[in-house]
Amino acid sequence: LKDECDKIGAKFVTYETDPARLALHTHEEFAKRNIDVRKLDVLSPEGVESALAELRNSRRALVLCAGGNKISEFNTFAPHLRVNDIIMAHDYAPNAEIFGQEYLNKIWNWHEIDDHATADARAAANLVPYYPDFNTAAWLCVIKQAPED
Repeated sequence: LKDECDKIGAKFVTYETDPARLALHTHEEFAKRNIDVRKLDVLSPEGVESALAELRNSRRALVLCAGGNKISEFNTFAPHLRVNDIIMAHDYAPNAEIFGQEYLNKIWNWHEIDDHATADARAAANLVPYYPDFNTAAWLCVIKQAPED
C-alpha cells in the first residue's frame, strides 16, 4: 500500500497497538520506506484526533478499517469523509445469510462487519457502493457522494 501511495503522491499512515505487528512495522524495510506507523489505538481519543487531522489535511482519503473493531472504526470515521473519499472495511459480507452461503469456506472465513452495522453511517454520510468487486474479497468499499439538491 505504501508503494502505491508513493506512486500517486499520497500519504500513508497506519495505526497499530498489537505488539507482534508493531515489531513487524519497526523492521528496517518499514524504516527505509518511511512508513508512518502510529503506535496508537485508532479508536482512542488520541487516535481519533490523529486520524481526523490526517483526513482534514488530505486532498482525498482512502480509509481502511481492518483493526479489531471494524464497525466502530467505520462508524467513527465515515461522518468525517469528504466528497470522493473512500472507506473500506475488511471481514465484510452483506449479511450473515450471504456470508454462510457465499463466503464461508469459499472466500473468507471471518465476518465482522455487514450492511446492517454500517447502514446509519452510510446513509448519513451519503456513502454509496464503489468498486463492488472488492466484496468478493470480503471488503466493503463505499465512496462519499455529494448530496443531491
